[in-house]
Amino acid sequence: MLTNASGGTYQLFGNGAGNGAFGFNIVGSTAGLTVTNLASEDGTGVASGFTFDSTGGNFDGWGDFELALQAGPASDAHDFVTFTVSRTAGFTSANDLFEANANGHYFAVHVAPTNGNPTGFATDGPAPPQVPEPASMILLGTGLAGLAGAVRKRRNSKKKQGE
Repeated sequence: MLTNASGGTYQLFGNGAGNGAFGFNIVGSTAGLTVTNLASEDGTGVASGFTFDSTGGNFDGWGDFELALQAGPASDAHDFVTFTVSRTAGFTSANDLFEANANGHYFAVHVAPTNGNPTGFATDGPAPPQVPEPASMILLGTGLAGLAGAVRKRRNSKKKQGE
């Protein structure tokens, strides 16, 4: 497999703790699974800057993945990574190499723009659901409470005028 971010716009990195550089699932069991031939522009194996993580992890809003490649911080990002996935039981087709997670994503890649902007993730599936921030919910609740108070005051005012 090749994950390529070259071209000068983005680079790959992973900050560890399950928020790795590349997350993916495979069809079927992960028993006997190995990832070999890791390579990047820095070299091969450990020198590539990437390590295989068989515990996977959560990729910040894109969901959990069974398997991951970990790498260093954004300051040590890479242009590309290549690797070979194999399993003792084998794969019947290339389609067995990727399976969607519960959020509908087949993979997620942790990217760092080369222009210094904040880092983020790229994925193949739908965007993660929008979650309103607490301050917006408080503002909405306060507005609704104020509206309810104004309506109540107006009703009370009309009742007093009618007496």
